[in-house]
Amino acid sequence: MSENWLLCDFHIHTAFSDGALSLEDTIELYAENGFDVICITDHVLNEAELWDSWPQDQHPGVLLKAYYEDYIAALKVAAKKAWEKHELIVIPGIELTNNTQGFHLLGVGVESYMNPGLPIEVLAAEIHKQGGIAVAAHPLRGYLEGTNELMYLWNHREQFKHMIDAWEIGNRNELYHLVGSENLNYVASSDFHDPQHLYSWKTLLKSAKEIDAIKAAVRKNHSVAICLFRGQEERVK
Repeated sequence: MSENWLLCDFHIHTAFSDGALSLEDTIELYAENGFDVICITDHVLNEAELWDSWPQDQHPGVLLKAYYEDYIAALKVAAKKAWEKHELIVIPGIELTNNTQGFHLLGVGVESYMNPGLPIEVLAAEIHKQGGIAVAAHPLRGYLEGTNELMYLWNHREQFKHMIDAWEIGNRNELYHLVGSENLNYVASSDFHDPQHLYSWKTLLKSAKEIDAIKAAVRKNHSVAICLFRGQEERVK
């Protein structure tokens, strides 16, 4: 299969966690805007902190373990439809969300549930065991905000950099130049929660349009670029 430049977004949330749109509406939005590859990465929260953050009578804004199998099943159905209708690849994923320790780790191309309360070494190994790629989400957000919030992966990058396949160099409208200056593998993503987030940093990846090839291209990280997406109309002017 020939290689082409693919427009990708590897960090997307739907109403399965704290996204504003349903899975189906999210996919249609990306298809209408000419994307080739997306990964749905709804939040799974560290189980130890779950009900400390949200009262039990409220929707917690994260994907609960009890509904995880339904989430994956819905993704598979939606992915089949997206390919048949739009030739859009939809990859199943998860955002492992640990606000206590201070990290968010994307598992791109994984289907089995993981508890974000486990050590990074265990989570990264499980992602790889499932054939997925581990991506550090917004690793320098705290740095830009002048805090240490969500800086755990970056603060321990020497320990973890061989376990993590790529680091977000762009997240929404933020750029993390230090990821590039340290020559780390990178992607850029929207951290999509509502439609306005579509217009943000994205990844251009040269790869065959097939899931295993796309994951391999992220790991290799040779033919990869980022762009500030502003919609199809802007692209053709």
